Amino acid sequence: MYKRHQSGFTLLEVMVAMAVLAIAGMAVMGMLRETLGNSQYLADKRPAFWVAENAMTDIQLTKKWPPRLWKEERVKLGNKTWYVRSRSVETVSDDLRAIEVEVRTIKDDTKPALASLQSHLLKS
Repeated sequence: MYKRHQSGFTLLEVMVAMAVLAIAGMAVMGMLRETLGNSQYLADKRPAFWVAENAMTDIQLTKKWPPRLWKEERVKLGNKTWYVRSRSVETVSDDLRAIEVEVRTIKDDTKPALASLQSHLLKS
């Protein structure tokens, strides 16, 4: 008998290959979405620390403790509005306070701050 030589793929093989490629494509898209989200977060983090450092420096130069409750203000830097809040926290010494500064891109304080600094300031 004459033996025929087959070439190409069966329909089942093609469908399995397409399923594998679809699953791999979904994984790649998920990683890409996460990477883009992280890059925006990191792009905001450095300027947020600059804003926090500026606020802390202002407090230290004026040598005035911020209030015990959060004092909130808006700061413009790099065509962006930053929400800064600061407060002083009592320590064991009456002449020393812990100073906290937090910076966010939105006013919602239920989410973690992009930048937060702590320092101590003596009463002058």
